[in-house]
Parts: sequence; structure tokens; C-alpha cells
Amino acid sequence: MYERVLDIVLEVLDSRHGVFGYIDPEGSLVCPSMTREIFEESRISDLSNVFPADSWGGLWGECLTTKRTMLSNSSGRLPDGRIEIARCVFVPIVDGDELIGLLAAANRDTDYVDSDRDLMESIARRIGPILHARLARDLREQERLKAEEALQRALGEKDALLREVHHRVKNNMAVILSMIGLQSEGVVDQATVDGMKKIQGRIRSMALAHDQAYRSEDFRRVDLGDYTRRLTDSIFQSHPGRVGKVDLRLQIADLAVTIDVAVPCGLILNELIGNALEHAFPDGGRGEVVVALEMNNDGRVELAVIDNGDGRRGDTGADRRGGIGLQLVELLAKQLGGDLEMRWEGGADVRVRFPLGDH
Repeated sequence: MYERVLDIVLEVLDSRHGVFGYIDPEGSLVCPSMTREIFEESRISDLSNVFPADSWGGLWGECLTTKRTMLSNSSGRLPDGRIEIARCVFVPIVDGDELIGLLAAANRDTDYVDSDRDLMESIARRIGPILHARLARDLREQERLKAEEALQRALGEKDALLREVHHRVKNNMAVILSMIGLQSEGVVDQATVDGMKKIQGRIRSMALAHDQAYRSEDFRRVDLGDYTRRLTDSIFQSHPGRVGKVDLRLQIADLAVTIDVAVPCGLILNELIGNALEHAFPDGGRGEVVVALEMNNDGRVELAVIDNGDGRRGDTGADRRGGIGLQLVELLAKQLGGDLEMRWEGGADVRVRFPLGDH
């Protein structure tokens, strides 16, 4: 737009030099369109097209400060080694009472007359509102981009902080696990040792969730399916006596959830799978454990652990319906806003169903 308007003005006024510029938000005159000779004939190597208000001078400066047209057919020179001017017309571009820009033509072979001034003022009046609207639009766009950049920076800082939190939580849990391991050394009471191992298993499930979040691309969310696979494998490895005797079958769907969902799910799996491996197959019996994760048609997530072992046996000597582990599972199901279903015919079939919601 700037170049086209300036070309028309110079052609109509038969002028060699010209400038079309606007006032930026800082109050400087910015001239995106200048005739090439202004740069080529200037004796300044780093000639700028931005003129702060405190640099305005001569007729063009008076035109801008007074918002009045300045016409001169006398010789003159722009400051700081710029081109010589023989004749010139400077017209302010105004919308309402606000200064919007400057339109200038210079160095015609004949004098400028009142009709030339009237023509340029007419052009300035027509383009004033258009230029004003365009500048306002561009300013809004710049402000929007700045706001987006600031938001992206803030999100980046928040993401970095959250990633560091996950990393530190995971490391702190590793320290706790080591401390429990050291504390258990020399303990002779088997019930105490078993209890400490259960606590370690719960801590590992939580640490794994934070490690999963830390390593994921979108660490604010966890792939619950992948987490379930890794956790299930870890639980089986912690029961080496069952390897080769108890088969594992996974029916896992991939679901993205927050860490607030992944941790309770991990604790539930730790209790149910551990309970099955420890108590469902007495005397080293063979069997199968099925771990399932899917999204039901009603929009709820279903997490299930099923075994074909002895459903009457309990954890740590308690009835499997009322053991501490299953009490914890019931509390965790409520924390997820879901419900718990337990069946014991021909083995154990424990299912937790909860809404995914905003998770």
C-alpha cells in the first residue's frame, strides 16, 4: 500500500523524490516507502527510515508537529547529510485529530502550486482513515503475538518446573526405597519384612508414574497403558518365585491421564497383582493372571486384575475380602470417583471403574 500510494503521488506530481510514512506506537515516524534515490544519494551509510519525535526538524518536522501542510519552492537540505531538496510539499496524514503519518513529494523541475497541495491533501484525507484502521489492526496483531509469546514463555517455564518436580519426586522416592532397604537389613521378624516389602512396592509404583511423566513428551499426562505394562512387569520381577509358574496376560488399551490418575491406578495394580502372586496360587501352584485396561462404552475406564487361583485365600492371613490391601484399593477407587467390584468364584476378579472426566 505504501509503495503504490507513493508511486501514484510522484507520478501525478511529476516529482523525483517522495516519502510515505506512519507514526508508530512510540511516536516515531516510520517510512516503509521512500524513493530509492533518497538512500542512493545520501552520504550516510546507515541511513534509517525511522525518525524519533525528538529528531523532527525543518519543514517536515513542522508539518508533523503542527499537523499542517508545508509547501516550499526554495532550496534546502534534510539534516545529517541527506539529499538536497529544491522544492517540496509535506502533507500530514490525520484521522480526526490524531496524527497518523506523513506524505511528501520533492524535487520537481517546476514549482509546486496550490493545486498540487490540494491534491496531496485530498489523497491524505482519503487514506487517513484507511491507514489508521490498518495501523490499529497491526497493533492489535502485534499485541496478540506478544501475549502469545509471553504465554508460551510462561508455559515453557511451568513445563520445565513440572518436569523438574517429577524428576525430584522420583529421586526422593528412590532415596526412601534405599532407606527402607537398609532398615530392613537384620530384621528377623518375617511379618515385618513382608510389610516393609509391601511399602517398597507401593513406593515403586508411585516413583514409576513420576518417571513415566518425566520421560514423556507431554509430561503433564501419562500413557496409562504403557505405565500399566511397565508396572506389571516390575511387580512380576519382584516375585521371582512365580516366574515360569504364573502366566501373565495383558489386555491393555492406551489412555492418556494425569499423574493424579496414574498414581492411584498404579497403587491399585500393585495391591491386586501382588495379592494374586502371593496368595492366589498356594504351594507353588500354576495359574494365570490377567490385567485389563479399557474404555467402556459408558465413557468410564475399567481396570481389572483377574486370576484363576484360590479365591478363598487372603493376604497376610486375612480374608481376601477384608485385607488391608483391598481396603486400600477401595479407598483408591473412591479417590478416582469410581466403584469397586469384587468376585471370588473360581479365583479373583476385581474391577475398578472410574470416569475419565477432565483427567
